[in-house]
Amino acid sequence: MTPSEKAANDVAKFISRMRDRIAGHAFGKQSSFGLDDLFKLIWLTASIADVKTMKIWFEEICLDVVRSRVIKTPPVLPPFQHKELCAVFEYYSDLDEFCSFDILVLSGLIDAEQAQQMRRIWDLKGDGMLDIVGFCEMMCPSGYRATRNSGVGSVDDGSRVVLDRGSGRWEFATNFVAVA
Repeated sequence: MTPSEKAANDVAKFISRMRDRIAGHAFGKQSSFGLDDLFKLIWLTASIADVKTMKIWFEEICLDVVRSRVIKTPPVLPPFQHKELCAVFEYYSDLDEFCSFDILVLSGLIDAEQAQQMRRIWDLKGDGMLDIVGFCEMMCPSGYRATRNSGVGSVDDGSRVVLDRGSGRWEFATNFVAVA
């Protein structure tokens, strides 16, 4: 089964579960309540064309939810590699145990363009400084998360993923901004 077929199958199962759950709560377990009926219930004056449009929107939203999920949790960076990242941070950090983006640019670790992009994502206080946790998460190699407690990581192709703490699922990041 191709990924798109699997996604379509997941959407169909999700829609069926939602319809059955709503019907069960609203009309009892043996109801013949369908998605069309739900849309007509929500919008009493909906025409057949309106209901078809709403079904298309609903399926697109469900498909987006399925696409955003990451199947497996990124593995934790091996301890020796995490220690190496910490050592790099300590080399470039000042006595306050912070490292500036300017120092990273001057040292050649990142270029000015990367620094601007990384600042938008990782500069939580707006002061141009990183702590050791932020540095390790920012510099973590593709396919890993920096520590067991990291809520951000990446998959093998370098795509950023974040942990949805509410559901406990890893999802592809959209408009990712680091969180303290």
